[in-house]
Amino acid sequence: MTATKPKIFELAKKEILDDEKEKLMTLELLTNHKEVFSLFSRTSIRPILNNNPSKDISEFIESLLNEKWRNNKSCLFVCNTVNRSIEVHNLIEQHIKRANYKNPLYYLSTNIIPAERLFIIDKIKSDINSLKKPILVSTQVVEAGVDLDFDMGFRDLGPIDSIIQVAGRINRNNNPQKKDSPLFIVDLNDCKKVYGSLTYIQAKKVFENKSI
Repeated sequence: MTATKPKIFELAKKEILDDEKEKLMTLELLTNHKEVFSLFSRTSIRPILNNNPSKDISEFIESLLNEKWRNNKSCLFVCNTVNRSIEVHNLIEQHIKRANYKNPLYYLSTNIIPAERLFIIDKIKSDINSLKKPILVSTQVVEAGVDLDFDMGFRDLGPIDSIIQVAGRINRNNNPQKKDSPLFIVDLNDCKKVYGSLTYIQAKKVFENKSI
C-alpha cells in the first residue's frame, strides 16, 4: 500500500511485467479521493523569500517572530542543518525569555537518540492537547512519521516534497477554525549546501514572487 503511488509501478510494468505477460493493476481504495481532498483547506504555503537574512541571522529570526508569530499559536520551525537548528533554537529561546512568554520550547534532530526523540514528541503532543502552545525547532527528522498538529510553521527552503511533508504537521487535524494555517517558507542560505544547486533553483522558481 502507498499514499503516493510512486513511478516504480509504471516502470516495472513497462520494463519487466509486460515482457513476462504479467498484469499490474493499481486499485484506489478511496475512489472519490479528488472530491474528498478538495474539501480540505488545512494549510497555506506562504513564501517570504524576498526577506533573506542578512549576515546577522539573529535579526532575521527576531523579525520573523515579531511579524509572523504570536505566542497564542503553537509553532514548528524546520531547518536544513543541525548547526542551523541549534542556532535558531537558541535565538527563539532568547526571544521567549525577553518577552516573558510561557510557551514550552523543544528541539529535535538526529543528534538526539531515538528514545529521547519519542519522549519529546509525546511531551509536545501533551502540551498541544493542553493548549500550552509549544514551539518545536527541528531538522528534517520531523518530516515523516511524526503525528503532531501545530497552528503554524516556518520551513527553510528545500525540496518541494519536504516542504509538503512539513505542511502535513500544520493544522494536521483539519480544524475548520484554523483554515489555511500558514507555513512560511524562508531562505536561511542552507538549501544549496544540503540539497545542491538544482534543487535550490527549482524550489526558488516555484516559490519566488508568490505570496501564497
